[in-house]
Amino acid sequence: WVNFGGGQATAAFRKGPSGLVMLKGFIKDGTMNTSAFTLPVGYRIGEISYYAVASNNLYGQIIIRADGTVTPNTGSNLFFALSVSFIAEA
Repeated sequence: WVNFGGGQATAAFRKGPSGLVMLKGFIKDGTMNTSAFTLPVGYRIGEISYYAVASNNLYGQIIIRADGTVTPNTGSNLFFALSVSFIAEA
């Protein structure tokens, strides 16, 4: 998985003071159902969670696991949005 480029938002994440973790950006060229990156301790959700996202005009699904792995699971590897937010585990 690499950044989509072409002026699209770069893949990134951050955590606000309330514990809300936000992922943003667009990635491409990875293999579906393989991890794109791993969130560090303190940014993790604590349980497996599934989110619907945009993926090259298709339904996309991203899985975030308790170990911090962020995995594009369903959709297209031509364009995959990381528009997800959740509360980090305490």
